[in-house]
Amino acid sequence: MIHCVADGDPKPTINWDRNLNFSGLDRSRFNILENGTLLVHEVHMTDSGKYGCTAGNSGGFKREEVTLIVRSPEGYQPNEDPEGDGSMMTKTFTITLSIAGSYMMLVVGLMIWCRHRRRRRKQAYLNANGAEVTKAENGEAVGENTELKETATREGTGDGADTAQSHSSTQSKRSNKSSSYDRLAFPRQDLKNMVLLGKGEFGEVFLAKASGLNEGEDKDKETVVMVKSLQNTRDDTALHEFKRELDMFHKLQHTNVAKLVGLCREIDPHYMILEYTDWAYISEY
Repeated sequence: MIHCVADGDPKPTINWDRNLNFSGLDRSRFNILENGTLLVHEVHMTDSGKYGCTAGNSGGFKREEVTLIVRSPEGYQPNEDPEGDGSMMTKTFTITLSIAGSYMMLVVGLMIWCRHRRRRRKQAYLNANGAEVTKAENGEAVGENTELKETATREGTGDGADTAQSHSSTQSKRSNKSSSYDRLAFPRQDLKNMVLLGKGEFGEVFLAKASGLNEGEDKDKETVVMVKSLQNTRDDTALHEFKRELDMFHKLQHTNVAKLVGLCREIDPHYMILEYTDWAYISEY
């Protein structure tokens, strides 16, 4: 389709020609529509040429011309550039890459030059002041080493004294606790008529009679006591809890708290002998 639009009053008449020949159009393939558009059916290679649209009325005439180029399907290449200079996109891409490459080369060159300049200035500064800096650093190092040695000597002396004092204090505490427990040692064979009351956290709990429990008393005098046993002394957790409870009863000295009165630990099971009190049940208070 080749359009030709014309307006006027009266309405203009539109005629088409090919190469200025009004009779050169094959009416079987070329049709002029009512709006003036030229419709071509079955385009041939020979249809190439200049087509003119002439519009006129009583007021005058006007002609416009357009060139129609017909190419065969075999030789037609849509992306072909008739001028042979390459596509515009390829040119743009090539120019962009060239500019970017030049910019990167410029930046890298500036970085290398700046680094070389800083290195040269630093070397010049070190050459000018190297001797003084080295001397000052050596002097400071000697002073620091001397101070460190003196500090280490003082700290070593102080740490040695503190360690010795701490070790002595620990040994003293252990000795006092051991002697206290030794004083609580009670012969196992003097526990008689042991009656099972139940089971506690570490083992069985007994009610027994202890002969000659208190110092200065007759050996035949029997005192009713409660005995808590540690059955498995190889269980570290149970042994630790047994000792913790033993220390607790040993430190507590109150009229309303049962006292620790004896200890049997020469063989298994270990016995903790506590004062027995018939004070009824806690729920009654």
